[in-house]
Amino acid sequence: MLKHLVLDAIKDFEKKQVLPVSINLRDYRCNIRGIEQLINDSIQKYSKKFYNENYKSFLNSGKILFLFDGLDEIPLDEYTDFVYDFGLFTSINNNNMFIVSSRDMNNFETLYNEFKIFHLSPLREEQSIELINKIKYKPDQPAIKKEFIRIIKNPYLKFQVDFVENPLLLSIMLLTYGQFGEIPDQLYKFYELAFSVLSREHDANKNLSRGYKSKLNIINIE
Repeated sequence: MLKHLVLDAIKDFEKKQVLPVSINLRDYRCNIRGIEQLINDSIQKYSKKFYNENYKSFLNSGKILFLFDGLDEIPLDEYTDFVYDFGLFTSINNNNMFIVSSRDMNNFETLYNEFKIFHLSPLREEQSIELINKIKYKPDQPAIKKEFIRIIKNPYLKFQVDFVENPLLLSIMLLTYGQFGEIPDQLYKFYELAFSVLSREHDANKNLSRGYKSKLNIINIE
């Protein structure tokens, strides 16, 4: 979703003169890579000259759209520090624009008292199928996605409607089917397989080591 917002901002740059800056929050570390450093890295990755000569000007004039991606991917022991740093940064630079993406979190409200919260609308069936066809997954085995589409259109699998209507969960559902070759009829078994894929495949693909409040690892949980 944030990628689309970045692309839209780039297309409108000449007209609106608003600079999009995308920051991956999974890299946040208070004492090593705080918010300012993440922003620095994000901009200098594309242009050190722009950062040195123009960043402060854009920031002071309120012409930056900051897009923070993955609040839920911040390590648990870093979250409190992030809330403080983020509140300080946004209050100092409050003439700019800020968007933060996240899955639902129990402590969501502690960060967003001054933010408007939006939820993605559920995908329609045709949108879900379009998304599946766009996902680059085992292109040498096209039968997997073809069969997966047939399965999710099965009216007897309505318990999975939340997964089919959610882009992230639908992607995990595809990974689950691709890995195990089935979509279980029993709800608890399906969640078990989906959780396994989320914990191993999804996070591994993003080089993410997720902490759990229970202090248990995936083997302990299973």
